[in-house]
Amino acid sequence: MKLYLISLGMDTHFDEKHRYLFRVAASPREALLAVLKEMEGENFHFDSLTEINYADGRRIEVGKPPEGEFLFSSFVGYYIKGEPVERHGIIFVVASDSNKAKEKVKGLLKTLDAISPHVDGLMELKEIGGYPIATSPGSSVPNLFLYHDEIKKLLGR
Repeated sequence: MKLYLISLGMDTHFDEKHRYLFRVAASPREALLAVLKEMEGENFHFDSLTEINYADGRRIEVGKPPEGEFLFSSFVGYYIKGEPVERHGIIFVVASDSNKAKEKVKGLLKTLDAISPHVDGLMELKEIGGYPIATSPGSSVPNLFLYHDEIKKLLGR
């Protein structure tokens, strides 16, 4: 089983709202199909899917109880000079508690060439859908990224 972050675009009149879901599944396709079933009847599209295998120098292990250090997902915001809207991103860090996680994220934000980088939200990912999420030392396993058109192809749409 793998940990996935799925980004949904929710169409509105002028702009697009986003929703981010964490799911555990055996494959990217299985994770996407589960979201389709959950969201049936709602107006949305898939923007991206990330298979989270590695974060902050540690391997992500689904199904193993976490010990000591935990995976955190941070939703961050910042501005780019000359652009009228706030940009957002997600940063994954591993830390022993939320205060240390937030400090790590703030340190990473200082490296951006951006105006007013800040943490909008922080979520500890100890368990998703009944599956414990652990981190452990290990060699880098690349994260998998699929975007809108690739997801459509994977789902046969």
